[in-house]
Amino acid sequence: MTVNDNVSLSSQVTEDINQFSNIWSQILQDVQNSTKKTPPPKSLIILGDNESGRSTLIARLKGVESISKGIGLEYHYIDIKDEDRDDVPKLGVWIPDGDASSTNLLKYALNESNFENSMVAFVVSMSNPWDIMDSLKKWSKILTDHIKKLNIPEAKRNEYLRKQRQAFQMYQDPDENVNVLNNKKTNLNSSMSKNDKKDLNESIDNDDSLLLPLDPSVLNSNLGIPIIVIVTKSDYISILDKDMEYRIEHFDFIQYHIRKFCLDYGAALFYTTVKEKKTFDRLYRYLIHKLYSYPFNSASSVVDRELIFIPSGWDNEGKINILLENSTTIKSDSDFSEIISKPTIRKSLPREVETIIASEDQEFLAKLQILLSKSTTPSVKSEEISPSVQMPPQVFKTPQKPPLLKGPSTTGTDRDSTNLKNFFQNLLNKNAPSSAPLTSSAPTLPTSSSASNLANIEQTPTGIPNSPPQVNVSPLPNQSSESNA
Repeated sequence: MTVNDNVSLSSQVTEDINQFSNIWSQILQDVQNSTKKTPPPKSLIILGDNESGRSTLIARLKGVESISKGIGLEYHYIDIKDEDRDDVPKLGVWIPDGDASSTNLLKYALNESNFENSMVAFVVSMSNPWDIMDSLKKWSKILTDHIKKLNIPEAKRNEYLRKQRQAFQMYQDPDENVNVLNNKKTNLNSSMSKNDKKDLNESIDNDDSLLLPLDPSVLNSNLGIPIIVIVTKSDYISILDKDMEYRIEHFDFIQYHIRKFCLDYGAALFYTTVKEKKTFDRLYRYLIHKLYSYPFNSASSVVDRELIFIPSGWDNEGKINILLENSTTIKSDSDFSEIISKPTIRKSLPREVETIIASEDQEFLAKLQILLSKSTTPSVKSEEISPSVQMPPQVFKTPQKPPLLKGPSTTGTDRDSTNLKNFFQNLLNKNAPSSAPLTSSAPTLPTSSSASNLANIEQTPTGIPNSPPQVNVSPLPNQSSESNA
């Protein structure tokens, strides 16, 4: 083998190695181009009043029942599900406190570094429809003032504003068969090559004159950042209809003003309720569409008043006016607070604080004694008891003296009555309780000439029975029987 042959062989080997290296480089390049790059961190800022349903909203977007609540500035994240990626992107969610005094914390959630990759959501609640417009105006002003304070270069600020205009102009509704933008592109040159069409798309993106101009009422308050308005607790529409007698015109009037606000800021509109899971699924897909450029094919929905969905770019002044064109009682230029007024709640007037001074013990007891004496029924004296009133059982009563027997008014009769009275008095004295034991012997009758008159008297033992002794007195014989004796 000659020297020339060796040189040619080595050059052939080198060429093969270079060709093999180029093949691997091409394969690696193709794999790198086909693999989705990890997107930069994205942020969602939730602005709204307290008790507007912000925590429940984020919990449903995360797929959990509830989330932990904090104070000041809360931070959560939502996992972005993508089967084409090994890593899972996370959408950061910032929730400043609903108190306006905490708005200074907004600088940590939205600043110059993450402005391009952020989105803002205004959250209001249908449970308090009279506060909806005031809340939207308050938080939109807070956001506008905050963005003006950011040190964003003028060139970048203009670029952000232009992107929001183009996003509104280039919206395509899946339900519309004819799209003006597609027709404009097709009519320019239907026989364009692939590269020419690519250049046309880029020229449209860079030149707003190729797009339809915006209506005068659209994007008058362009902030250069995507915005959505979320009306939570939309199921309260049925409660307002039942309890507060809201009619269809009232709900159309509320929707009319919300859509006018959204048109001014170029915002999308969502009605959500925990009773319809699809409302949160649709909101989730729209968020990742706007932030991560995922496809979104859901059409607008304005038929069901509890499931309203209006994407940014679909609405216009003519569609909004349809809501109240048939209304006879509510006009479009009516003041919102007059038509949707807050119900009046009667509150008791606050009483003056009374100073309670404790009285002394003796004074308190004296007052208590007076109250007790007034509430107590006076006791009945024993001598006032009627003879017909029966005494309760197991109550012992001293036997009363039997009435004196009346006879002829003679001197002997008076003497006999005196003796009889003395007998019963002695009998009562013996029955009275004493320290000496009582005997059961009958008392000795006093000697008298009228002893025969007591012959028919039935005496009882003088012992103490279980019940008071009863004395049975038989009537005295008449005068004639006495004389016969």
